[in-house]
Amino acid sequence: MPRISNWWGAVVLPVLTYTLGGRVLQRLERASRDGADIRQASRGAVSAFTAALLYGAAIALSVAIKRSEMSWFLFRSLPLVALLWPVYRAEYMLGFVLALTYLFGAVLPTVIASVVAVISWVLHRTVRRGVAIVIDRLRRTQTSGA
Repeated sequence: MPRISNWWGAVVLPVLTYTLGGRVLQRLERASRDGADIRQASRGAVSAFTAALLYGAAIALSVAIKRSEMSWFLFRSLPLVALLWPVYRAEYMLGFVLALTYLFGAVLPTVIASVVAVISWVLHRTVRRGVAIVIDRLRRTQTSGA
């Protein structure tokens, strides 16, 4: 039995969906105002949601069929995934939480997704940006030295 009552999920899930869905719509509207192709931006958001939904479903399925090594691998690789993709965005979080809600309820996946989102945001703002700066400087020195 979960330590947190399941009725919290009835509160958390609609609020989370409304909030994150609103953030996705705001970002799409901002992209549209900035002249971006709204269809391409929408496809990107749907793709991100679907990828996170499938990733969360893979974790949930591996736990359900008692393949702990697979679920542990998927869970431990989340920082790598967070480094490669901006999983701090709302569509990633929403897909991940929805996929895990059936098996774990809404509260635990929301907490996990929030922690992963913070890690992803930090990685994208520091490590990824730092690597991009180093690569840019290397390219400049190669082109100026050639």
